Amino acid sequence: MKTRKGHLQPIYIKQFHSKKGAKNILIVGGGQSALEIVVDLFNDKNSDIESITMVYREPFTHQMEDSQFAEDKIYTEMGLSNFYKLPSELKENLNKQYRFASDGASPHTIEEVYQILYANRYSKIGK
Repeated sequence: MKTRKGHLQPIYIKQFHSKKGAKNILIVGGGQSALEIVVDLFNDKNSDIESITMVYREPFTHQMEDSQFAEDKIYTEMGLSNFYKLPSELKENLNKQYRFASDGASPHTIEEVYQILYANRYSKIGK
């Protein structure tokens, strides 16, 4: 099995591949790992999977903010040091504001899942 950027967790790999024959798969979550699992399952041509269902709380999968600017502002020693000095209310607001610096999925993975869904939806027309 190929992984992208090492996101697929060994637990998923071990547990899923020990349950060959699974036909209906439910994936809970809409972040990077969940989307990578969808891609991996869809590309596994040796499986007996009939359906893959994703459930997540957001109306759509968000793109992760992983620009160098975000990295420098949030994850540097100075950024963290400044953050911890702030009042609690401001920290809460910044946590909401910076949520997609750690949540969401990469643009590449979002596009990959979109293409799978698009191709799968329209490949059945006329059959």
